Order: sequence, then C-alpha cells, then structure tokens
Amino acid sequence: MAVTSRQVPAGTGSVFLATVPPGPASVVISNAGSVTAWVSAGTAPATTSNGCPVPAGAQVSLTAWQGSAGSPLQVICPSGTNTSLGYIISTAVGGTGP
Repeated sequence: MAVTSRQVPAGTGSVFLATVPPGPASVVISNAGSVTAWVSAGTAPATTSNGCPVPAGAQVSLTAWQGSAGSPLQVICPSGTNTSLGYIISTAVGGTGP
C-alpha cells in the first residue's frame, strides 16, 4: 500500500489539490478551516457550480475501484477567506481494492 498526504492552501482562485491515481484508491479530504471549500475532479478550475462542498471542520471520503481512470482534483474557497485542506490518498499494491 502506498500513502500520500499533504496540506494545500485554498483561496478565491482555483488551485490544484492532488491527483487521484488510476485504479483502486481511497481518498480522504479534510477541511480544518473556518469556511467551506469546494473540490472538483478534472482539469477545469473548481467552482461552486462544478464542485463538491467540503464544509469547515468536515471530511469527505472518496473510493476509486479497479478500472477507475484517475483524475486531478481542484479546490477553491470562494468566500474570500483562505483555508487549508488536507488529504490522504491510499492506493492498493497487488490487490483489487483500497
């Protein structure tokens, strides 16, 4: 199993958060800040229209399975208050699930 983690500051402009690799993986995104951030998959900038909200103090879990294509994740915090999101990506090695 491989594990990757990092914290990324989010502001009013969309920034790269992480890349979910192809195949089985487990992703946990946490927002320890005081405002909601929005996370979207793909190369397009994150917005409140194409993203998933991650409320202040909350965690969001994603699961990718065998055959998943993988995707970059983008984040934005449109409130004008910077916040920091953390993530942990765990990938399977030699197995079929995260």
